[in-house]
Amino acid sequence: MSDPFSNNEEAVPAKSSSPKLLQFSVLTIMLLTAAVGVWVAQIQTAEQTELMRLEIPNLQKAARELIIVDPNQYTAVQHHMTWNDDFRWRIYLPEGHRYQLAFATEKIDSNNLVEPFDTQVVEPGEYELELQYKREKDDSFRIAVLLDEKVIFEQLHPAGWNDNSGSSGASNISDSVQRDVDAPLEIMRTRFHTRDEKGNSSSAQGPVNGILIWLDTVDE
Repeated sequence: MSDPFSNNEEAVPAKSSSPKLLQFSVLTIMLLTAAVGVWVAQIQTAEQTELMRLEIPNLQKAARELIIVDPNQYTAVQHHMTWNDDFRWRIYLPEGHRYQLAFATEKIDSNNLVEPFDTQVVEPGEYELELQYKREKDDSFRIAVLLDEKVIFEQLHPAGWNDNSGSSGASNISDSVQRDVDAPLEIMRTRFHTRDEKGNSSSAQGPVNGILIWLDTVDE
């Protein structure tokens, strides 16, 4: 006997969209989170890159790098001093000229160039320049100028050349500088002090012993 209350059509369970909607929502959130993460990382990278770019001149200055902005000008920088009387420079001489490196140790005044003790013609290019200033056992002084580790000037002075009264001036170059080749490039000017009749030391008004190094162009 058939059940009057039965339905010949099989019951079809209702479909629920909740799990798929949930899966879709989680995937969307993960993709959005990843996209935002990449976007934030790009912004941070761009900001850090710009900060590093702005910091490059300061780093170059601290490292005493030779910074050639205008290749038609002299460029020079002094290396960091690692001991007393450590004088070393990196110099750049532009194309189109020949140059003269000049050296003097006497009759040096406060501003003007003097008759050099010796000169050396130098071609355009980059060079390491060094001043070696050494007191010998007999209290004499040996002064040498080296270009790319080769001695080009050397002079020996008796003890009286510098009586240890002090000095004024030193290297005129520290950080990287550029100068026009129309004027001499003064690299170093040191003037020794003198003593009066009472033995007091002071800076002299006129020419005195010292060290003067400069560069200038020479006629072809």
